[in-house]
Amino acid sequence: MILRNKSLTYIAIAVAGLSLLAGFISYRAIAMNETTQPWQPLSELVTAAKLTEIVAESTAPSADREAIAASAVGYEQGDLLLVDFNTPALCGIGGCALAGYQASTGERVLAVYVQRTSPDEPIVEVIDQPGFSLPCLLVPPDPEDENIFAETDKDTLCYQNGSWSIQ
Repeated sequence: MILRNKSLTYIAIAVAGLSLLAGFISYRAIAMNETTQPWQPLSELVTAAKLTEIVAESTAPSADREAIAASAVGYEQGDLLLVDFNTPALCGIGGCALAGYQASTGERVLAVYVQRTSPDEPIVEVIDQPGFSLPCLLVPPDPEDENIFAETDKDTLCYQNGSWSIQ
């Protein structure tokens, strides 16, 4: 009887260990997929005419629009196309230029400056939030906002009723 109980104990420990290992591997696979958002050259997402239009409406006439068009990257999720111009020429004290378009209509719905937290990471993260017509954005908070009760190091910016607001 004692031998049988020991065998059952070893089997239970082995099953628990394998379950933990499988759970850890699954968690790592999910975590890796959620954090990598495929920003790609904007020229691969829109037509040449739309690329020219996007750069023209976001820059001064004297800007090197060809260089800006070549450096611009985009990200599309749902009905939202985000454009990070990805150039120091469109960065200033307020951050770097970011534009957003409703993909179905081509209407520009966002034109803001966002602080770039790292040159190796996307300027914003895109998340789906229930109840909003477009995906929401995780953006670095306003450096002037000194809210000691902030739960995260990013604000959630969502589009509702024709405007963007922090949720």
